[in-house]
Amino acid sequence: MTQASAEATSAISTARDQAVQSIERAAADAGAVATAKIDAANERAEKIIATTAKLEARQLWSVAASMCLALLPVAVIVAGVWMAVAGLITGAQWALDVDGSVWLGIGRWLVVSMGLAGAGYGLFASVRWVAGLVETWKGRGMPRWPRWR
Repeated sequence: MTQASAEATSAISTARDQAVQSIERAAADAGAVATAKIDAANERAEKIIATTAKLEARQLWSVAASMCLALLPVAVIVAGVWMAVAGLITGAQWALDVDGSVWLGIGRWLVVSMGLAGAGYGLFASVRWVAGLVETWKGRGMPRWPRWR
């Protein structure tokens, strides 16, 4: 009976050792699989972060370009008004400096009025251009104004 008891104890001890080794191997395998999955997920996350950074950089340039396009019409109109006022003042001084010659005065005032008409048309064309840009930016497609086109 002692021999049977010793064999049973030995068998139990062997079974226990085998069970512990099996559990350790299963845990190591599961840990390796989990580590591999975590590493793959980290690589995917790093790729997504890199792609997001590229998109953000592109959006930054897009926003900068949009701001330039938004400010360009304003700068053109301000410069046009500035030049029109300077031209009006210079043209009036030039037209008034005729030394009493009536026909020279009439001719010069005709030239000044044609210059003012050209400046007025330039202002009109600039405003029409800005209106077309605004209509395009609103998402309605190509500008339809003015209707006579």
